[in-house]
Amino acid sequence: MGKVDEITLFPMDFEEFLWAFGREALAAAIREHFESNEPLDVHAIAIDFYNKYLVVGGMPAAVREFVGAGSFVAAADIQNRILNEYIADMAKYAEPATSVRIRACYEAIPAQLAKENHKFQYSVVQKGGSATIFGESIEWLKYAGIVLKCRKTAHGAMPVKVYVDLSDFKLYMSDVGMLTMQAGVAAQAVLSALEAGSPFMGAIAENYVVVPY
Repeated sequence: MGKVDEITLFPMDFEEFLWAFGREALAAAIREHFESNEPLDVHAIAIDFYNKYLVVGGMPAAVREFVGAGSFVAAADIQNRILNEYIADMAKYAEPATSVRIRACYEAIPAQLAKENHKFQYSVVQKGGSATIFGESIEWLKYAGIVLKCRKTAHGAMPVKVYVDLSDFKLYMSDVGMLTMQAGVAAQAVLSALEAGSPFMGAIAENYVVVPY
């Protein structure tokens, strides 16, 4: 069984999740077949781990708990503890009024991703919301590493920063498991593909591919 590090700068990605289970060979096979574009004979096993990752995510404490106990409930307890720590930090390191706005922005992310809009909408957080009201709160969440801010670019050319539209962006959870938990999607629904046709599963998959590096 692989080891889960106590200290990490970012949530563990899917490859590191596999390593935590001692599945280095599976991780290597997935990478090899991705590069060669050849069928993977253990595809069903890989998908099973992928679905588990969508629920558990990559927060080291949650992964460690799941590796040890194999319990989604136990992992969810850790995720809820992390959420409470987030909220406590919002109150501790920001002014009261700003803290309320930070939390509102964070809690609105599942609803933002569930919509078909291609940009963050301040009105989803609060009627009449604007960048003036919530801009500072979003930056707080970004620099705290709690969310990932993805900006739109006009052209896929270098240098990218020259073509960035600063007013057009989306927010994602820094950890996909935290998104699944926040959205209230049951673990069994993800594992059994009961939600396969749900638009929100597309949002979860979109959040999964956002890489915080």
